[in-house]
Amino acid sequence: QVTRVLTSHLCLRGERDRFGFDRAAAAAIFRFGGWIFVSTIAAFFALQLDRFVFPKQFDWGDAGVYSIAVNLTTVVPAVVGSLQLAVVFPLYSRVLGEGREVGPYVVQVKRAVYALAGLLVACTIGGADALIRLVYADAFAAAGGMVAVLSIGAWFQIVETLYGAVLLARGQTRWVALANASKPVVFLLWLSLAPQPITMTSAILAWSIADLVRGSVAVAGAAHLRAATITLDVRMTTYTFVVAAVLWLGARELRALSFGPLTELLLVGAVGLTLFAPLLLPALATLR
Repeated sequence: QVTRVLTSHLCLRGERDRFGFDRAAAAAIFRFGGWIFVSTIAAFFALQLDRFVFPKQFDWGDAGVYSIAVNLTTVVPAVVGSLQLAVVFPLYSRVLGEGREVGPYVVQVKRAVYALAGLLVACTIGGADALIRLVYADAFAAAGGMVAVLSIGAWFQIVETLYGAVLLARGQTRWVALANASKPVVFLLWLSLAPQPITMTSAILAWSIADLVRGSVAVAGAAHLRAATITLDVRMTTYTFVVAAVLWLGARELRALSFGPLTELLLVGAVGLTLFAPLLLPALATLR
């Protein structure tokens, strides 16, 4: 890299860059970058704090089962996060850079991403138990219930991610940092105030509630900028969880009828796809 910098500076024709210092640019960079630094640290603990706490609070067997569950539930938020970085944030930045209002694009993009994410989250909740029984040994059966509960928190991670793109495009890194910091703070407060001994079930619920708080802080930041789409958020959250409940109850009935886990998964996916189809077709057109 050093060789490339030197040769491009010395060998290419045209005006050569010189060292300089712009006070206004430096202040903007430190103000923006300082909150990004804080946000990065907070995001690390928002994603990894449970990995530090749970092995100390519970035996290694329960912590291992939890590790399997949390790895499965991070897939959908990770996909949405990649989409946000590669498509959504650059789109918002370009629109704002051209002097246009970002609001209409926020609604279109979020409606599309919510449809895809809602389908995946609902199917994960409904098919969690079947997936664990299909892939893992009976000793890990408890991970199915953990995946279902953690997927509720994963939905609110997606809400925060989509609002984070708006906040970053507007240069509001402070709100992003506050949202990321709220999750570990809420969880640590619960950990210090919760009745002892702490159970795995209550810890997982607290971790998902902390995701809800994190998403709520991001919504508050967007509302401060008049970029919140609360009606759309509530409507898609309600629809996703209603479909998830239908799929989860249907999966229980299939299990009672002695259907195998693969058949159960396929039926859950088919029903979920059918219920989300009216939302998916416009979503795919928007993303395209």
